[in-house]
Amino acid sequence: MTAQDITTKVRAIMNEAGAEETLTLLSEDTVKLDTYIESVIPDASNLVLSVAPVRYINTKSASPATAIVAGSTFISLPEDFSRLAYVQLATWTRAVSEVLLLNSIEYKVAKNQFTKPGVNKPLCFFSYNGTDEALECIPSSTLSQFIYVPTISTSAEAVTVLKQELFLPVCYMAASLVYNIFENQPMSNNMKAVVTDLLKQL
Repeated sequence: MTAQDITTKVRAIMNEAGAEETLTLLSEDTVKLDTYIESVIPDASNLVLSVAPVRYINTKSASPATAIVAGSTFISLPEDFSRLAYVQLATWTRAVSEVLLLNSIEYKVAKNQFTKPGVNKPLCFFSYNGTDEALECIPSSTLSQFIYVPTISTSAEAVTVLKQELFLPVCYMAASLVYNIFENQPMSNNMKAVVTDLLKQL
């Protein structure tokens, strides 16, 4: 899979959907269609990666800075952090793949000395380490493993992060974003619906 493969497939999808008629493109815009498609590949990829099963993503491993404060381990997030795949602290008996919010009931429960989680049921929350966003992991320990989904900023990165199973969902999402450029919301929504169906089939 290459960026050109994605561009070619998106153009084919739009042609099958009647893009030539529905977009009412000027000749100049028709020529620029490939440029529009290429420009939305990173955004389309990030939208799909935000909801796709992690097993279809080439994740990254990191050893970010950590700090232990009041029974919590704060993990600094990499600059290209998009989504957690999983994190494991040394004393935990299992890894955590879901990150909860600070304003959740779970956080209030976790910060109560009588109901705080133990090593068998650890929890992670999106938090703040005093200077930047961080993960707050409870109970505290040293970091053992940190795996995450990176943010895609170029078409080249999309090709390395996406596995083949996500090729079609990304192509349809890219088509949706191009239809947005031309303010064709009905067709954009149709393309998004296809993405949802494709991801359900994985």
